Amino acid sequence: MLRVENSRASIPTKRRSRDGLRVHRPRHLGLEDIDRRRGVPVTSIPRTLIDLAESVGSRSLERAVDEAEYLRLLDRPALERALKRHGGKGGAARLRATLARHEPGTTRTRSQLEEDFFLLARRAGLPQPEVNARLGPWTIDFLWRHQRIAVETDGGRSHNRARQRESDSTRNAWLIANHYRPLRLTWAQVTDRPGEVLAALHAALP
Repeated sequence: MLRVENSRASIPTKRRSRDGLRVHRPRHLGLEDIDRRRGVPVTSIPRTLIDLAESVGSRSLERAVDEAEYLRLLDRPALERALKRHGGKGGAARLRATLARHEPGTTRTRSQLEEDFFLLARRAGLPQPEVNARLGPWTIDFLWRHQRIAVETDGGRSHNRARQRESDSTRNAWLIANHYRPLRLTWAQVTDRPGEVLAALHAALP
């Protein structure tokens, strides 16, 4: 399922929103906009994205598109048909604009720390990195491939375990041997000392 802040229900009748459930009342819900999951009628992925585009911020919409792509739920032809059907909706215009500047699946973060770092780098105007990119045998949290910079964000608990520390050390050795510069950032650095993080990145990125 797509990750969104709250559960949403699209219904044709009047119902009030409740805690954790946001009610959406579409004016038109055609058969093409309806799918089923485990026997429960739900809006299709294209219609869900169009509706989300009316009520969430630009980054939240990017993340929803990324998640749909990652889960292999994003049917491009079906999405284009939905955008044409609902071209008059504000959500359709916002979603189309998002897709024009954003390649689905390219900025999917896997943790809050990764998301915080991604937004920090974006707001600072740094070149956009590849996110959770494959490099040799590894998945790198943030990779500037051309500049050969590999950033890993350490969320804390998992990186305190002996096996994880050994894996981190092996990864760093591989990166250095292959002429990449590894940068490992902690939660405290990203959230409490962002200036320090940006200074290191600006120094590393020409």
